Amino acid sequence: MNPGDGQLQSFELHTALTNELRAGERVAWSGQPSARAMRRGSIGAAIFGLVFAAFAVFVFWVAGTKAAGAPPAVLCFSIPFFAVGVLVMLSPLFAGRRARNTVYAITNQRAIVIGKKAFGGLSVTSYSPDRIASFERNQRADGTGDLVFENYQTRVGSSTQTVRKGFMGLADVRSVETILYNTLLKDHVRNVEG
Repeated sequence: MNPGDGQLQSFELHTALTNELRAGERVAWSGQPSARAMRRGSIGAAIFGLVFAAFAVFVFWVAGTKAAGAPPAVLCFSIPFFAVGVLVMLSPLFAGRRARNTVYAITNQRAIVIGKKAFGGLSVTSYSPDRIASFERNQRADGTGDLVFENYQTRVGSSTQTVRKGFMGLADVRSVETILYNTLLKDHVRNVEG
């Protein structure tokens, strides 16, 4: 999808965006993430999932064939690991689905991310000019990339994970950045400096 064409693939998401607009708010750009860019971002996880599932199969095979009479608990031990590995391996498919179920918009008042929830309903996140004044652009060699509006750390078990939010998986990140700056941030920067 071209960054400025305003075409949305999902009528439901187009309707959700239209319903979300405030009085006097105009859409300067809307679009959806590139499914290809989103899937490519999850290839590392898929490889990890493959290794994880293969290890679980190996443990199951060793316990089942090498240790005759192995307790059923040893065999059952590998099943949840295999299931987790397969789910992680399928992450590119989930990323493509997430791309189809997400819409981004830049209006004269804010940046908006609307996503369909897995079991119905919508998630709507709005970013005012104050919240995105210092965003980060991550661009790949092919021009795809992300506009990251917020970065924060969260705990997952005993480790820490970085969460990035914003317009992720854009087909032409530089063009969308220009639209964002010209529509939302140029006047905001002038007002802050003046």
